[in-house]
Amino acid sequence: MQATRPPAPESMSKTPRPMDVAQTAQTAGVKRRRQSTRPSPPITLPLLSIQCAEHDIVNVHVMDVPTMGEGKGLTWIVQSRPEIQLGKRQHVVLKTNAQRSGIGRLTSVADLRRHWVIFTVSGAPHSCNLRVPIPWAALDDLESFTHSKFYFTLPALPRPHAEFSSPIFTSDEENPYEFELGERAESRSERLIARITNADADRRTSRSKMTEGPDGRKGGSESDSSGHTSMRIIPGSLAG
Repeated sequence: MQATRPPAPESMSKTPRPMDVAQTAQTAGVKRRRQSTRPSPPITLPLLSIQCAEHDIVNVHVMDVPTMGEGKGLTWIVQSRPEIQLGKRQHVVLKTNAQRSGIGRLTSVADLRRHWVIFTVSGAPHSCNLRVPIPWAALDDLESFTHSKFYFTLPALPRPHAEFSSPIFTSDEENPYEFELGERAESRSERLIARITNADADRRTSRSKMTEGPDGRKGGSESDSSGHTSMRIIPGSLAG
């Protein structure tokens, strides 16, 4: 009689069972999902390193995630109302729930919007900015006059801070912000804006005179499609 070889134990079998294959695939899928949902490390606040007396510093709580495209480098956004209004030449410490920046200084206005002003911050190895809601900003006479005079031509985005969600702040028919300016301050700001505008127009006129038109005469000032001479105010020139 020929002896019958006993079946190999399951542990020695080379062909996996269908159930084992399904369980392995399911386990791998769970691991991939866990890896993909793992939170990204937070963006580090700038390392600001200006020396300043402690009583001159304003603590500013900012959002955890900065934005880009509003001046050079990252722009940090004020999250909650600071103890005083923020303006040029002020020393600040940026804070999140987990980080602290060190001491920096607001040096100039990088951009002016309907609902925000963007200040450049000095004291860091790389350029960075701070975006402040208009009601929480201390604008000087020229900045206040510029904001009031050109309000409806300023960019409407970003939208107002969450604390200013009333429909009046998003209206295209009314300026919700008021600044107290005396007649002398208004007149001085008007003259300064005219000088900035005329200087910009003169630069463009000088450039256009370097090219000759088809009629043999040299060009004059630049015009838009409607024939109006184009002039612009440069908020970034409002330096401290």
